[in-house]
Amino acid sequence: MTTFADTEFIAPLAPQVVAGEAHQARLAPSRAMLKPLLAVVDVLTTVAALAAAIAGTQFLAGRVAIDSDKRSLALLALTLPGWPAIYSHQRLYTARYVARPLEEFRRIVRSCALGLVMLAFTAYITKITLSRVLVVMVFLSAVLLLTIERSIARTYFRRLRVRGQLMRPVVVVGDNAEADAITAMLESNPHLGYEVRDVVDCSGRGTDRLAVLSTVRDTLAAVHATGASGVIIAATAVDHETSNRLIRVLTDEGVHVELSSTLVDIAIHRLVVRPLGRMPVMYVQPVQRAGWRAKAKRSLDLAVASLGFLAVSPVLLVRCTTPGTLCR
Repeated sequence: MTTFADTEFIAPLAPQVVAGEAHQARLAPSRAMLKPLLAVVDVLTTVAALAAAIAGTQFLAGRVAIDSDKRSLALLALTLPGWPAIYSHQRLYTARYVARPLEEFRRIVRSCALGLVMLAFTAYITKITLSRVLVVMVFLSAVLLLTIERSIARTYFRRLRVRGQLMRPVVVVGDNAEADAITAMLESNPHLGYEVRDVVDCSGRGTDRLAVLSTVRDTLAAVHATGASGVIIAATAVDHETSNRLIRVLTDEGVHVELSSTLVDIAIHRLVVRPLGRMPVMYVQPVQRAGWRAKAKRSLDLAVASLGFLAVSPVLLVRCTTPGTLCR
């Protein structure tokens, strides 16, 4: 229970808290500026990677060739505008394609590989000799620095979402256990980046044409009234006629639509969406307890354990040979 003394103590601090939150909100980038800002940071990271590649090449060569360095700098400068285009082509600026860190890392590796192809093609066109060491250093430094930069950006965006910023406003369609679970998950995990603005109840309406049109009308009204940019449909709460009509109308309106899979705690890499006649179906790969995957995992575990033992073995050796220890 809050007493008068508590109120007297909290009241002077309230404007400071509000002012601090407003200042943080002003410093945080808006959703519209997020992709351009990330692209600028990616370009700066690429410049740092190219500079690190030149420095690494000079260090490995053991000498500095002024003319060669000038040609290498000119070659890298010519290819610099192509790097953000490659990043965009690999969907590094689309959130749904880089939701998992592993998938983002794979796209970074592919982007750097395409960057090397661009580098080699530019060297062939301009008749500039390209060092093999420089090519390797460009690839390694770009992958390393971009991975570090994207990890920092991911952590920064996560903190902003926890504070209620950079959220995607959505409307949830459905009024059953699955829709309730989706709503509760999004509200209790702000780092996912979704803000539930409204929930459309479509239960008990039937499957006739009027019921379908009623659900579509109510969902569109909720989207326009709340300013939501996306809709999440609980698959078990909506029949297939309604969901098909609803998805077509919403996507025509430019609304982002996500459909739940009714699955929980299934590894995403085991799911494959493929066509089955006119219907897209989701194939779930079976769990493989044996085979090369299990052997590879076992080998990796043994290798990591061996490296860990070798890393701590000098400490253990010193302790076991020092007088007064238990190993004496």
